[in-house]
Amino acid sequence: MKTKLLLIVVLLLSSFSLMAQKGTIKIFYELKGVSVYLNDELKGIDVGTLDSVTIGSHYLKVTKDNIIVFGEIVTVSANAVTTILIKKNKDLQEKIIAGKTDELHQYESQRLDVMLSTKYVTETNSKSNSVYYPGFFSTTIGQSKTNSVTTTIPVTDWFITQGGTRKISQRVFARITNYQPFFEQAEKIKQDVEKYNKKTVRCGLIAAALGLATIAAGIFVVHPKVDWDSEKSFDLGQYGEIMCYTTGGLALIGVASLKKQTPYDPILSMETIQGQAYIYNQNLKKKLGIPEDYEPK
Repeated sequence: MKTKLLLIVVLLLSSFSLMAQKGTIKIFYELKGVSVYLNDELKGIDVGTLDSVTIGSHYLKVTKDNIIVFGEIVTVSANAVTTILIKKNKDLQEKIIAGKTDELHQYESQRLDVMLSTKYVTETNSKSNSVYYPGFFSTTIGQSKTNSVTTTIPVTDWFITQGGTRKISQRVFARITNYQPFFEQAEKIKQDVEKYNKKTVRCGLIAAALGLATIAAGIFVVHPKVDWDSEKSFDLGQYGEIMCYTTGGLALIGVASLKKQTPYDPILSMETIQGQAYIYNQNLKKKLGIPEDYEPK
């Protein structure tokens, strides 16, 4: 009986001794989406604590998008916590970016940008002013003076590019960024133009009908009653016939000058395009796994 008790005590002491030979690795991150390996065995994603790690040396590896951001031998002591801090510093970001050659090429070929160009235009305006009436000049006396005013005005031009090299239209920009207000406004403009064109056609048909009717009235109604061979001065009928032809002709000329409008795209402000381009570029970085603060050099 004593032997059995002694054996149990020995086993318990051995168990406590084995438990005492364990330690903990605690990992702190300044980035997300990392894979943690201990001795090349995957322990999980964004794992913060590795418990019951046997004492001694172990190879701890942390990867981000298959790029090793931390890989060192760590020593685990009994009943102790080994702390690892992985900082998101400049060197780490450059290391992550360096391994994303294809993603960077894709981002740089798809990113949107607004290119600005500012030039300065100088204008000189000269005018002669009367000493008696400022802003006027005399045509008979010489008491006047000439003022010359020179102004320099900044003129800003801008356009949209994709990939930094391809200039694109606002419609293409709206399609790429899925900016629906542009297409809603374009559809409204199209509907307004269609209404205007229908009204223009209707008014043109009415004017043409009235013009032709007026000319016909001059030919078949007024003309037979007018004696153009008379040597007398123009009578009322002659004036009436001329008026019919003139009015009808003007009506037909007016019809010929009517033109239909062509639907056109709305114009977005530079501020709106800059805002939408920023959102698109940030989402593209996120999709490709590129740091949010990355910008091509």
